[in-house]
Amino acid sequence: MAGTSEAVAALQQLTALLGRRHDDWRTFKAYGERALLISFVNPHAVRMTIDRPGYASDLAGMDVLLPDGNLLAASASRQLGRVIARESFDGNSLAPEVFAFCRTHALKVALVGGVDGVAERAAAVFATEFDVDVAYARSGFFNGEGDVHACYDRLRALNVDVVICGMGAPHQERFLLGLKNSGWTGLGFTCGGYLDQALDGGVKYYPEWVNRFNLRAPYRLFREPGRLWRRYLIEYLPFVVADLRLRMARGPALPGAEP
Repeated sequence: MAGTSEAVAALQQLTALLGRRHDDWRTFKAYGERALLISFVNPHAVRMTIDRPGYASDLAGMDVLLPDGNLLAASASRQLGRVIARESFDGNSLAPEVFAFCRTHALKVALVGGVDGVAERAAAVFATEFDVDVAYARSGFFNGEGDVHACYDRLRALNVDVVICGMGAPHQERFLLGLKNSGWTGLGFTCGGYLDQALDGGVKYYPEWVNRFNLRAPYRLFREPGRLWRRYLIEYLPFVVADLRLRMARGPALPGAEP
């Protein structure tokens, strides 16, 4: 396991990114001068920051970074001395608001993610549930860089306004950064496994009682034990260790944070 000092440094780095002042995606207007990219991190990001060179830089390239999970949101709030609210791209959080925003402003949406057929089926679900115009959908698996750039070209040619990318970290962040660098100026969101969740459990994956009592992590572990037991019980450990160390240190852990 990563050393405590490495884990603390990684958590502080993530917290600094979560604490940045940023634009509100709700002010986005189509055909602007630059893309606006929004991504989300959970406690697993501490280990990824340690183990994957460049991951922190990819996150820093996002215009908005939000905490997907109450544990990370609470840790960031303690360190920064102000409330950092938990938000994620799912049916119990931002997804309905994003799709309503797209519908209200007649924005074209693209879905990129999952294995073959997942994005297309999710597009049909979202069109029915949210009355949103999904102009393009494809899997998150590509046959080399040429295939990736062909996708970028297609998204620009279609004048897609909003891209929702569910390829898992760090691939989804790198996809959106590459799309932005190709000259696209839309609104991009990462969504992790939400496309699969929407097919498996409906657009609102979590029952209301689970969401109300903040039991999302145990509920997901119950629903998807084979995929998530290692993440929750092993890969979250660097975050747990770092957060405990910072709690023991008392007071804000970042320079400039309010006591």
